[in-house]
Amino acid sequence: MQGAEAIREKIIADANAEAESIVNAAKYKAETIIAAGKAAADAHTREQQVIIDGYYEGVIAKKKVATELECKKLRLNEKRRVLDEIFKTALDKLSNMDADKYRRLIKAMLDKHREKGDKVIISAKDKDILKDVCAGAEVSGDFGKGIILEGLSFDKNLTLENEIASMKGELETEIGRLIG
Repeated sequence: MQGAEAIREKIIADANAEAESIVNAAKYKAETIIAAGKAAADAHTREQQVIIDGYYEGVIAKKKVATELECKKLRLNEKRRVLDEIFKTALDKLSNMDADKYRRLIKAMLDKHREKGDKVIISAKDKDILKDVCAGAEVSGDFGKGIILEGLSFDKNLTLENEIASMKGELETEIGRLIG
């Protein structure tokens, strides 16, 4: 039976060798599949990272632009506030100037703008101060300080508020540039 035993051992050895060969082939195939899957996963991760980086760069760029615009808007609003304060202060100083200086200012305005046939209207606030400068003028309480000239073809609003508003319109851009 030794011959049969040797054949059995040979069959078992061949079967073990075949099994080991199958296991090794399966391991190699599994390692190849895992490596390909890892490579595909790494490639997908890199692609997704590029997409994510692009998205965040876009979001950051949009936020930067929005922030810059908001800063410009805040600066512009502050410039407007400063300009309004400058012209309000100028109006306050003109409105509260010494009576003699105020009369000279109104007289200069009359000399420059009055045409033949113009009717002078002064505010109720100015009737005592301007009675000598604007003799025979009509008194109206509808406006602040200054005068209105009612002409035959058109009126001239020479109130201090209107004069300051005109100056503001003319000088706003230049003053805005000067204050930054």
